[in-house]
Amino acid sequence: MPYCTQSDLEQRIGLSQLAALTNDIWQVAAPTGATATKTTGGSLSEVAYYYVITAISDKGETIQSSQVTDTCDASNHSIILAWSAVSTAKAYKIYRSLTTNSYVTPCLLTTTTAVTYTDTGALTLASGAPTSDSFLPNVSVITALILKADTKIDSLAGQVYTVPFATIPDIIKTISVDLACYFAFQRRPINIEMPKMWQTAYDYAMTQLEAISNMLLRLPDTATVASSESSIDTSNATDQVSFTDPNNLLSNY
Repeated sequence: MPYCTQSDLEQRIGLSQLAALTNDIWQVAAPTGATATKTTGGSLSEVAYYYVITAISDKGETIQSSQVTDTCDASNHSIILAWSAVSTAKAYKIYRSLTTNSYVTPCLLTTTTAVTYTDTGALTLASGAPTSDSFLPNVSVITALILKADTKIDSLAGQVYTVPFATIPDIIKTISVDLACYFAFQRRPINIEMPKMWQTAYDYAMTQLEAISNMLLRLPDTATVASSESSIDTSNATDQVSFTDPNNLLSNY
């Protein structure tokens, strides 16, 4: 049984931070270079239309692109949208609104794998646009981080206690969370320095583990002590030295 969970890590450093740290990419950028150009055909009304676009990868959906807009007139009732491709995107979502910078439900126009789309007014709008990245944490990476933390805990605490712990002491859970979070931050790009607070948390966790392994910090009684005192035979049946034995040189004293 792991000493901490994904939920523990989310509470410690936040869902979005954990998602960014545990994905193979630091982030997926929102689409750029978007344009909106009215054209003939379609059934859009003669008003201004506003659009934003998001990119979707296997990690989640990005924040909105910069807003683009155009106004239909008597001759043009469709709007052509175009944007630059995002290398890691598997699809794109297009959101439309009649109010500038307001993309609440309903405003989802469509999802497409292309980098261009013509809005003719034929589709019904659905859900709202995200206001922040919606990447999900990588579960397999988190599992590996927790295992790495717990292995380090067992290697030190196991010098004194039976591991893995059947009943997890609170201090062991806290150490596991801090170590796993530190290992997550180690996944940051090499040109980004380790945050000081996480280096401090790691150092303190390791200090606690060293104290536990040296019996300077004792765990609750629910943790089983694995080492035992050396056996000393104190039985009275064991032959004792006789000071009256003539064959014993000590009898001369």
